[in-house]
Amino acid sequence: FTLNLNNKTLSKKNSIPMLIQLLILCSLTFLLVSGGQVYSHDIRVSPNNRGTPSEFTFIFSLETSISSSDYLRIIFPFTINALDTDGVYDVYEDCSVADPTRHADVQVSVAPGDTDTFFVQFYDDSVATNLVGLDAGVTYYLKFTGTPDAGTTLGTQLPIQVFTVSNNAADWIYYDSNPTFGFVSINDAYPTSMAVSF
Repeated sequence: FTLNLNNKTLSKKNSIPMLIQLLILCSLTFLLVSGGQVYSHDIRVSPNNRGTPSEFTFIFSLETSISSSDYLRIIFPFTINALDTDGVYDVYEDCSVADPTRHADVQVSVAPGDTDTFFVQFYDDSVATNLVGLDAGVTYYLKFTGTPDAGTTLGTQLPIQVFTVSNNAADWIYYDSNPTFGFVSINDAYPTSMAVSF
């Protein structure tokens, strides 16, 4: 076939290489503007009862390193009350999350439109002396405590989402993302009394 546009002829013979070039250009542009992946290794919640203080443990690695001014952004599908902002983190080695040595500052988001969202920054020691970034390809664990709201729907809900972003205010740049980082099943609150009969 032949097509004439503004006195320029486009034939089937030369349109194929142009189409391939356009597809390559679009693919490269997509790769440049799309971020990497927050890799989910595990989420642990103990105990996983609503209305009960729980320890949340996220085990993850990043595809893109983040700097000391960047944040981990975590979005829960349910409300967390009584958040302890003094989280801890460390490198995940030998399948152990015991004895972390570094501080993680976990803060409730105040960004417009955010609900059930937290921002985390990381420090190089346990007393929050110097902010540090996280390296790509290293598996970390993050632990903090909070209480799943007493009104939380029982069972498994939408996934927990995790992102790395450039700031905690708004209009941030996403570096890595995982909108389906993992699922948590929430059980009913512990009974207030217990009876044993014989």
